[in-house]
Amino acid sequence: MKFNKFVFDNYKKYKDRIEILASDGINIISAKNGKGKSSILDAIGLILFGINSTNKLDDLINYDSDKKTFYIEIDFDYEGNNYVSSLDYEKGRTQSSKRMIYKDGEMVCEGADACKTYFSELFDTSLLYNALFSRQGENNIVKCTDSERSNILKKIKNVDFSDVITNEIEPEIENLSNELKDVEIQVGVLDAKEYRQCDEYPILFSEDEILLKEKEKVVIEKEIMVAQEKNNQIEKLKEDVDKKLHAISVLEGDIDSIDLQLQKYKKELGEAQERIIEDKSIYFISQKENMVDPTTLIKVSQDKNKESIDTIKSDVSSLEEQIDKIKVERIAVFDDSKLTEVNEKLIEARATLKDVEKKLESDICPTCNRPYEEAYSHNKDRELKEILEKSIIDFVNIKTEELVKKKEKDEEIANNMLNKDKRVQLKSLLDLKKQTLESLVSSNEQEEQRIKENWDRERKDFDEKIKLAKDSYLNEIGTRDNRIQEVKEWIDSSFERHSGLIIKIEEEKTELKGLQEELSKKESISIYDLDEKQVGLKKEIDSYYETLSRNTEIKKQNEKTKEEKQADEKEKSKLKKKFDEINNGILSYKTSKELLNKEIPAYIISQSIQEIEDGINTFVDNVYDRSLGIEFKLNKSSIAMNYGKKTKVPVKSLSGAEQKLVQIGFIAKFNNDLGLSCIFLDEPNENMDSSNTEELFILLGEMCTEFNQAFIITHNELMRDYLTTNYSPYIIEL
Repeated sequence: MKFNKFVFDNYKKYKDRIEILASDGINIISAKNGKGKSSILDAIGLILFGINSTNKLDDLINYDSDKKTFYIEIDFDYEGNNYVSSLDYEKGRTQSSKRMIYKDGEMVCEGADACKTYFSELFDTSLLYNALFSRQGENNIVKCTDSERSNILKKIKNVDFSDVITNEIEPEIENLSNELKDVEIQVGVLDAKEYRQCDEYPILFSEDEILLKEKEKVVIEKEIMVAQEKNNQIEKLKEDVDKKLHAISVLEGDIDSIDLQLQKYKKELGEAQERIIEDKSIYFISQKENMVDPTTLIKVSQDKNKESIDTIKSDVSSLEEQIDKIKVERIAVFDDSKLTEVNEKLIEARATLKDVEKKLESDICPTCNRPYEEAYSHNKDRELKEILEKSIIDFVNIKTEELVKKKEKDEEIANNMLNKDKRVQLKSLLDLKKQTLESLVSSNEQEEQRIKENWDRERKDFDEKIKLAKDSYLNEIGTRDNRIQEVKEWIDSSFERHSGLIIKIEEEKTELKGLQEELSKKESISIYDLDEKQVGLKKEIDSYYETLSRNTEIKKQNEKTKEEKQADEKEKSKLKKKFDEINNGILSYKTSKELLNKEIPAYIISQSIQEIEDGINTFVDNVYDRSLGIEFKLNKSSIAMNYGKKTKVPVKSLSGAEQKLVQIGFIAKFNNDLGLSCIFLDEPNENMDSSNTEELFILLGEMCTEFNQAFIITHNELMRDYLTTNYSPYIIEL
């Protein structure tokens, strides 16, 4: 086997697309920790063997990238053919994973499952994985325990049946054990089940005795029927007599009711004839005639507002006179320009005076530097001071006069403004009075119109009431007369019914007398004794047949219980047979488990131990200056590994470099069996002290020459420099 190229894009540490080319001989993949050296081995494990160290493909995407995809491609030669296998993965709501294999440029396989099957048919993936890689912490045949060494050899020789035992045999044993428990429970239930047989009830009479009792019962029933028929006739006569008595009573009640109605009708007729109906239209006519004339009402309303109107008119005249007396003049604004000018000159004079006073107070003249009293300017400044003081007094007087004038002008303007405001107020009050006057005049006109309309409306209302009252009066008279006629007709009709009822009562009394005479001739028959005898016979007969029915049910139930017991016995026999079968099955699976767990792997491994020993020793002898004499010792469930020519001691006593040599020799044995001549060594100086480092470098160089292609993955610069100096390897810097 030979690897040609590795292509990664957004895969683990490789954010950008990278192509890593490989060469024949020794290839050193060199980089600091965390740069993606071991990611190459992870990619080979994923593509060729379907092994993902992270369990999730999402975790293989570069964590610094915004992309949700990664791509892996591995180009290698195997048994004279070129293979290119790739994985294109996209993360998302629906994950997308494209797996493809090309053989000599043509696609031979597509899809994850198909590619995995293709490679498993092309080579033994378990053996190839262990023959190709020497990874940190994996399958160290030297440093592991004896039991771990046994498990390593099982996996390599593909005789590790732990998955079969865990996933197939043990679940079957558990299922059969559960099924065995269910069968035991079912058998226990059947053993505990009770089958009860019931006794039949005793029969007190024979069949002949029951037949005689039934005949006697029939005779008594006939006698009872005859007696009941006679008694029914007597009862019917009594009912007829009662009906006649009731009918006579009802008729007499009807007569009494008619008498009461006649009294009521006669009273109502007298009241109707005496009733006087009042004509209410006369009252409304009187009210209409007594209505006050609208002219009088209008005059009263106007008299009420006349005094208010006159008062407001007087107020309007007074306000107009006051407004005419108030005069408002146009007054010019005070001119304060002269005041401003005088004020500015006053300020300037005071500032100049202040400067002159400072000069006069000083000892030295600032102009000639002589004593100030001797200087020429001294007298001049004194004169200037007097002039300025006089000017200031004049300016103050002028300013005072201007301020007085300004005050007088302001007072004049203020008085004029007061007159103007007062006039505005009086005008507003005058407008309000005029509006009130107009409102009162308008109100008088509206009131006059309202009085006229109300008077007309009341006249119409009285006319309507007079008409309605007249119609009501005439209707009541007509209703009274109609009622008198109806009552008279009811009285005549009641007299006729009264006579008819008296005749009907006489007829009913005649029929009643005939029924009473017929009833006195018949006597009722007592059937109490016959009923008692009949009831006793019926109870005895019913008890007989009920006992027969119960005994029939008991026989059926006993028969059913017997059949159920026989069926349960058959079922119990089947369950016991099933119990034996399940028990045998469990024993069979346990025997298989024992064979797969110990005997078969131990037998297969024992057949190949000598071959493995020879392979390791041959490899060591080829690259090392002395023989180690490696030997495996097979125990019951473990494999010890020793070395030495005469006395054998555990391989853990070897130096670090020798242990690494034996480990690589172990891998090389299977590598040679498969004809790979290609190996990957991951950090071969792992956990080694500095005293063994140089020895390891020498051994590594010699070991790698045993393979056509070797990959050493390291971050150790001393190892890289040594191998570069002595073996001219192909360096792959990451």
